[in-house]
Amino acid sequence: MYLKCISREMSQAGSDFFRMYSDEENRNLEEKLDVLSKQVKAKRDQLVEEKSQKRDSGNEDAIEKDEDDTQKFEKRLTRYYRFFEYRKQRLVAMHQPENGSDEDYKKELEKIIYSELSEEDMEDDEKILQAFMNSYGADIWDAAIGMYQTFADDKEQNVLKNYILKINELCYGKASVEFSYLECTYRDLLRNEEENDYSVEEDIFEETLKRYMTEEDLRDIYNDPYKTLKYLARVKLKRYANKHYEVAEDYSSKLLKKTDEEILKILLSENEKLPSRLRIVCASTQKIIRMVLNTVCSYLFNVEVSNHPVLAQNSKKALTYGELRILSFVRNSLFTIEEFRKREILLDDKQNKDTADYSIMKVLEIYHSFVKDPVSIDKLIITHKYTCDVWKNGSKYLYFYTLHNQEHAIVLIQNIVKLIHAIDFLKISAIDYYILFLACYLHDISMVKIPALDSFLTDTNEADELAQELLDEFNKELQKDNLEEKIIENEIKKNQNFYEDELDILSVKKYMLESYKKLDEYFEKKIRGRHAIDSSSEIRQRAEIKYLDMPMRELVAEVSEAHGADERNIYSIKSNASSRLMSIKFDKILLRLADLSLS
Repeated sequence: MYLKCISREMSQAGSDFFRMYSDEENRNLEEKLDVLSKQVKAKRDQLVEEKSQKRDSGNEDAIEKDEDDTQKFEKRLTRYYRFFEYRKQRLVAMHQPENGSDEDYKKELEKIIYSELSEEDMEDDEKILQAFMNSYGADIWDAAIGMYQTFADDKEQNVLKNYILKINELCYGKASVEFSYLECTYRDLLRNEEENDYSVEEDIFEETLKRYMTEEDLRDIYNDPYKTLKYLARVKLKRYANKHYEVAEDYSSKLLKKTDEEILKILLSENEKLPSRLRIVCASTQKIIRMVLNTVCSYLFNVEVSNHPVLAQNSKKALTYGELRILSFVRNSLFTIEEFRKREILLDDKQNKDTADYSIMKVLEIYHSFVKDPVSIDKLIITHKYTCDVWKNGSKYLYFYTLHNQEHAIVLIQNIVKLIHAIDFLKISAIDYYILFLACYLHDISMVKIPALDSFLTDTNEADELAQELLDEFNKELQKDNLEEKIIENEIKKNQNFYEDELDILSVKKYMLESYKKLDEYFEKKIRGRHAIDSSSEIRQRAEIKYLDMPMRELVAEVSEAHGADERNIYSIKSNASSRLMSIKFDKILLRLADLSLS
């Protein structure tokens, strides 16, 4: 049971590690991994201690009986510890140097690398080798060296180099051997000073550069999956480079009508034919056709070619929603050409010609990580545009509240991701994320509407109370003015007409101002008080969001309405998340918590 729980935490932490979108999330995960790492290490140390005590007791039968199980348990605990500790150290490195210093962090890594050997111990070959074997087998020795080198100064680098050379010598002798793991892995660190001289002739510069490149440098150069396609695009599509929008518009519309083979031939044809090996690959996966489409479209739209959902433009021209939608689709690993054709994203469509709101770039990667499905992500982009458009002029009656436009939605989406990472109990599916993100955009949609002014006349409760209150105030103000008139009657005789007119106008103006404030508060309270219910009704009825099917609109409306409901009606509901494809209860809770954090 213990190993099963730790294994579950390991799986969750591994997933969360690559889905962090803020410093706050990194800090939370770092603290979580620190706790897990310490607890697993403590359990392993306890196991080792118990094993040692059994050996000391001399009970051979008990030792032999438990030896295999204990050893397996210990190995798994070591693997878990190394998993948590490595990722924790990676996260710690992200905020180094901290407060202008990275000394504490380096000392923590030095404990792992040198196993807390004293200067005296450093003279004892046996202790050095024993410490190395213990740290290498039971800790993250390899990873710690890689991280330590990033922060170490020249003197510390030299100490590390000599330590590794000493271990290598103890293992293999003084002569250099080709099969030494340490020499192969740390060749950059162990290289002699004279070998670092880069002053070479031009004709051998490239060869020498390759020789001295680190593994990370080589990865950056050779691991680009689009390296060949970029070159082919520059050669075969050069007449489409840096052209007007209409050129890309025409080409992309024709692209949708091409067959799969015709699309592949744009970049990959040999003598007007596709290579036979390419046909075999394309018969089993759509990755090749997706990459070709991504390259072609990115080149047409003058955007950097990659699989990353956040787009990097190569020109000063603004990106349109049509271009954003196409690139978001073809950069999705779940892309299918059939769904892409069904979406029929045309650049000549009026809605697609509008300039994209760049704030969406803050959440595009979140969409790809959590929602995943390209069609759903495309609908989220459309919803972002719709929300942006309807809130463009703000709300007449809620101008002093937090703006509930697309920027508000983006903050909610980011908060939901933070909550998911912070509260392990809340486990939701990709469809839940989709529902939630739509609700983030639409949950306040009714607040943008101008209220029906005639409703004030038909309201016999609050409106009548307000009207009576204003009438009483008017009569009181009138009586006050009459009293003042009598007191200053003798003083205004010289300019009787002027003062009488000014006094009457001032009274009316004061009354009008107070009436306006009271009436504005009335409508604001009406809209604010009912906005959750009204928004859910708008989601169900608005024709502008008909791109969402009715069942989805109903789910989004239900979740959206809950953000203004009594919390007892939300938290008291029995959860059925474990047996359903989605958890509406968790969706409601997450939206409420995310929205409350902005109140």
